[in-house]
Amino acid sequence: MIFEHTIDDLAKLSGREMEHLGRLGTPLFKAKGADRFTPVDSAFAMAYAAKKAQRDSPAAQLFLFLRAFLQ
Repeated sequence: MIFEHTIDDLAKLSGREMEHLGRLGTPLFKAKGADRFTPVDSAFAMAYAAKKAQRDSPAAQLFLFLRAFLQ
């Protein structure tokens, strides 16, 4: 599972090796100063994303929305 690896370990993997870790079934969060991602529930992930989005300008929010929408 991806959250068992440190970020340094993940950076060393090829794209193929990352694929073999499997799909993410839950949102992941990296706390400031942490060396790995930890699983979080969807409510936490959405609240955190909303809080971060409030800091951005409306133009930046629109850009991020459109980029996600068009992918």
